[in-house]
Amino acid sequence: MVRGVQAGRFGMVALALALVWLAGAQGGTGWASAAALGPGERAAAQVAPLSPPVTVKIGLVPTTGTGGTFLAQERGYFREEGLDVQIENFDTGSQMVPLLGTGQLDAASGAVSAGLFNAVLRGIPLRFVATSNNMAPGHGIVGIMVRTDLIQSGAFRDYADLRGLRVAIPARASATEEILDAALVRGGLSPADVDVTEIPLPDITAALANRSIDVGLQTEPTATASAERGVAVRWRTADELTPGMVTSVWAYSPIFIEQKPEAGRRWMVGYLRGVRDYVNAFERGVDREAVIQTLIRYTPLKDRAMYDRIIIPAVAPDGYIDPDALQNDLAWYVRRGYVGEGLTARELIDNQFADYAIGRLGRYQ
Repeated sequence: MVRGVQAGRFGMVALALALVWLAGAQGGTGWASAAALGPGERAAAQVAPLSPPVTVKIGLVPTTGTGGTFLAQERGYFREEGLDVQIENFDTGSQMVPLLGTGQLDAASGAVSAGLFNAVLRGIPLRFVATSNNMAPGHGIVGIMVRTDLIQSGAFRDYADLRGLRVAIPARASATEEILDAALVRGGLSPADVDVTEIPLPDITAALANRSIDVGLQTEPTATASAERGVAVRWRTADELTPGMVTSVWAYSPIFIEQKPEAGRRWMVGYLRGVRDYVNAFERGVDREAVIQTLIRYTPLKDRAMYDRIIIPAVAPDGYIDPDALQNDLAWYVRRGYVGEGLTARELIDNQFADYAIGRLGRYQ
């Protein structure tokens, strides 16, 4: 069951939030490239489903990058594990954090963000159990979009040319600001060398068109929309600047881990089967059209043709979170003063659920 959207503006904003609460430590940051095995990648080793079925309530921002969850739900992978999974759609990850803390949600997918780390520092013992999305090679869904006239005139050629420009990001204390900082470092610059402004993601295209900004950081599908309108050039992508960056994770509620650990293990099996269908579709062309139709049904991106033109978000078919990449994210938030000291990435990660799933599914091949 998929429940309706939480309060707030949705549409393109929700789609863009693949990075707002947007690999594996044991499985690498890229996608595997062996021969496809079809839906489910391989069926889970036979284990009797939980009986009676256990209800699992999860929250997410519905985007292309969370497509594996919708595939697992629609194709019955959760049901085969004896789970009654109830999906609630949200506008932002910050709405989900307190619900995880109280156990009103069992699991949630959200961006690696200051709010997520600070929640743990405030005493909410969340555990990160799987990668939701990352910046694997070829999947840099965040683009540095430079006004076309600046590129064509030669006024903008390299990172150092960011100096003095007005740059728009959707939000501070976010992945997009971290990516911008990485670009500035390459040009020998600091945040003080640019004029940073916050503009809602869908409005960045218009701001580029009317020349009220020079550069905008956009995620898909708005980055492709800006490029196709001719108002900006996708000059660089995030997988070049922050390779392997963990942009979003799945977190389990501490109450869920304590009271329903077996359901947590079973959920991971169903989820990874859906994720592997997603990877097979977009990397190998297996059942691609059916997967796209599922995404159209469950996410705000309804334009079928766009799926052939956008950069597709990367997922982790073995689930594991890269602790070094997550530590890099955490360190950036601490350096910027958005998160206090006292956390390490490794203490936040709990691999027991992915370990169980891999024990039944095997490594993605």
